[in-house]
Amino acid sequence: MDRVHQDRYQEYIEFDQESRFASAEEVKCDTKHIDLQAEFYDEGGIPLLANCKEAYVDTADHHNLILGSTGSGKTRRLILILINILLRSPGSLIIVDVKGMLRRMTSGLAKRMGKKVISLDMKEFRHGECWNPLEEPAKLYYEGHREQACELFADFMDGLAAAQEQNTKDIFFVGMAKSFGNAILQTMAECLPLSMNNVANFVELSSESNYEAMVEFSRLMSYSSKTATAFRGIYSAAEKTRQSIEVSLYEMIRLFSTNERMTRMLSKSTFDIHEIACGNCVVYIEIADEKPTYHAIASMFIKQVYEILVRDAQGKPEERLPNPVYFIIDEFGNIPRIENMSNIITAARSRNIFCTLVVQSYHQLRRIYGHDAETIKANCQNWFYLFSRELSMLNEISELCGDIRTAEGGVRRLISVSELQRFKMGEMLVMHDRLYPYVTYMPDISEYRLKSYPEIPRKEIGTQKGEVVDIGKLVRKIQIGDSPVPFASEVPAIRRVMEKKRGQI
Repeated sequence: MDRVHQDRYQEYIEFDQESRFASAEEVKCDTKHIDLQAEFYDEGGIPLLANCKEAYVDTADHHNLILGSTGSGKTRRLILILINILLRSPGSLIIVDVKGMLRRMTSGLAKRMGKKVISLDMKEFRHGECWNPLEEPAKLYYEGHREQACELFADFMDGLAAAQEQNTKDIFFVGMAKSFGNAILQTMAECLPLSMNNVANFVELSSESNYEAMVEFSRLMSYSSKTATAFRGIYSAAEKTRQSIEVSLYEMIRLFSTNERMTRMLSKSTFDIHEIACGNCVVYIEIADEKPTYHAIASMFIKQVYEILVRDAQGKPEERLPNPVYFIIDEFGNIPRIENMSNIITAARSRNIFCTLVVQSYHQLRRIYGHDAETIKANCQNWFYLFSRELSMLNEISELCGDIRTAEGGVRRLISVSELQRFKMGEMLVMHDRLYPYVTYMPDISEYRLKSYPEIPRKEIGTQKGEVVDIGKLVRKIQIGDSPVPFASEVPAIRRVMEKKRGQI
């Protein structure tokens, strides 16, 4: 481990000033040594020092922030070696995978290590597994956990509305459209079988062609229900107001309407999302860097998985998952806002959930998260800086490293903005928890000579469509008494129907 510091920083490692660089020995004392040729590790973490044979990794309950512009080496010099270490350790991984490179390079190793590999193609929606974002909340609703279900429905609508909320000054109609969408989602959970609670039917019930039937349907609901009140508020509004709300909702769901492959992929689930909490899964979420249109789906998945993990941790000792779950979110500054991210990153560690966030600049964070960006940064105990020309970020990093006294009696930064701008490929400034900062060198993944395994082939997503809801037929069944009145009981109407068929009521 003889390449910890570049020669030009050597004189600032050990000297009698408040600010200095940490020595290699100090870094090693606070980390776990691992042999990179070993097949398994009893615990994993991000490497703070590494050469081609060994690494010193941070196994503490820490989040990581990786900072570097395009082409700075973030993926090949840090993310890939991090994934290799975590795959050989206990725990599950959720990886945002730009262009599918991470999956191609590591899925074979994941299988070798006995991990269940789940691949979500959110780039072309052609291969891998299917995920129905409405399945989990619909199950909760069916089981009588209405409050928890409604929280997940709200998360779904928040994800759809994120782009609109960011780009509009008049958020009234966006807020009303979210309420409208929530009412439709709750109605689906109340009245439709679980298999029909999917994106395709959400789009169907939101369409203008079903307006008259939905108005009539809302009149048949229990008058005292909050959902009926939401529908009445929208359907009784002035025509211009109602149309504006409907247009806003259409804008939210337009991506589903224009991509049939996406709608099919999101209309059923081919894996159990709760398996992630068991600590032996790897989920690759493949997104396109050149086409951010569908990035909102990735944000929705991340948020829902987190909420499910938190619920699954309840009842466990200290309400903590038995095995760690690692989120590695590349392009974190480019995917749409994950609601309550500042709270997530604050509370996740106590649940054994850890985040590695990869951004190109502070500007990206501030653009998406506003004031919450500071909370997100502050809750990342490890910062890795590779290269950037964003002056505000360079100034902040330089300032955080502190000042030193010069021989002439003046004061200068321990590491200047100019020096940060001139980092060579592979050089990184690391700020680790309470340790002094230091500059190290991380090799390219090709230099490690790790054993490679062929990528796992992905199956093609089928073309079979699910059953389409006929709201007019449901209206008629309620009118003649063949179906119960929606929202008239704590027990969902669809559950009462199913139990009646089984002879339970």
